[in-house]
Amino acid sequence: MFLYKYINLLTDNLLGFTNLMGWNYGKPALILLIPAGLSFYIFKSITYLIETGRGNIINIKFVNAALYISYFPAIMAGPIDKPNNLINQFDRKVSFDYERVTDSLKIILWGFFSKVVIADRLSPVTSRIFSDLNSYNGIYMVIGVLLFTVQIYCDFSGYSYIAYGFSKFIGIDVINNFKRPYLSKSIAEFWKRWHISLSKWLQEYIFLPLSYSIARILMERKINIRIDYASYIIASLITMIVCGLWHGANITFAIWGLYFGILLVLSLLFKKTRRALKSKFHINNANPFISLSKIMFTFLLVSISWIFFKSDTLKEIGQIFSNIFSWSGIINNSNGSGIIKNILKTYGLSYKELYLSIVFIAVLLTVDILQERFNIFERIKKQNKLIRWSLYYALLISVIFFGAYNSQQGFIYQQF
Repeated sequence: MFLYKYINLLTDNLLGFTNLMGWNYGKPALILLIPAGLSFYIFKSITYLIETGRGNIINIKFVNAALYISYFPAIMAGPIDKPNNLINQFDRKVSFDYERVTDSLKIILWGFFSKVVIADRLSPVTSRIFSDLNSYNGIYMVIGVLLFTVQIYCDFSGYSYIAYGFSKFIGIDVINNFKRPYLSKSIAEFWKRWHISLSKWLQEYIFLPLSYSIARILMERKINIRIDYASYIIASLITMIVCGLWHGANITFAIWGLYFGILLVLSLLFKKTRRALKSKFHINNANPFISLSKIMFTFLLVSISWIFFKSDTLKEIGQIFSNIFSWSGIINNSNGSGIIKNILKTYGLSYKELYLSIVFIAVLLTVDILQERFNIFERIKKQNKLIRWSLYYALLISVIFFGAYNSQQGFIYQQF
């Protein structure tokens, strides 16, 4: 993984150092095609070795160990299951179960809806915006960031639903990698809902060992600070930077991880302040307005993070933020239809594409909100046959006729 993903970053930094010293060397050409799912192979291999070392895995057949590492539905973008969760299922006899098969097909269908109907429909728009930053500013740049926020969620969760559904279809239970992350009320909660298997992996194999080691070192040296705070802060920052660099050998990914690390640290440092304010102003967390405010604020913070994630250079990051706050000459027509025409012209969209995108995103949001309250798939199963099959066919027709199949879009996370 180091050779494929990080050798060029190391080479660039070494050449930068030698140039500062007055030694000029040409940059060696090393262009390697990264194998699909390389990071997930590596993470699963590391997990297997650690769990074996801990004594949690014994007497496992080689073929099952190999199948765990290369389990094909999850190899492109996860999830990263624990070995025992998968391996113990490989030798299990599975008989045909009509309910399991139909449930899995519904999940797969929802995954395709998220991917080809929403994510791939938005992809040409976001690609156009982020590849030509000089042409977009103000509200158009803000919309571009928000659209990418929706796109990456639908792209990644779409794959995860397909992998989850296909695994269920063949009788294998894998971890559900997403739990409506954009309805989180804090950054900490977001990471419990987004890429859940990676979050658990980072917590168990990096954050916890690191925080324990830091706490032990601080205790041995008898440093007069809050050891629990210090260990959490240092471990959080390092873990999230590692998380960023796992996505790619680029300073922008490191900043993306550091950004989340700083937000987690700030949340800890201001925990007492938040409690005091709640007590002073009698703020009730159960209040719908308070809950909505938390969700919107967290969504805003996460949306900002995707600017770092999407950018290739520090210059691009700076330009995007500069464009967002540049509103001069954006909208000359205050009439609503004039604004819509400007947006359509700017993004190269038709009215039909705009309305379809709005409708499908609204469907996604509605399903996520309802899913927070109850299992929507189970609720639909209890409806009468006409309503039930009308919904299924509506979803299928949307995938067949409104999917963006001409865009030739892969999955965003397959590159990692």
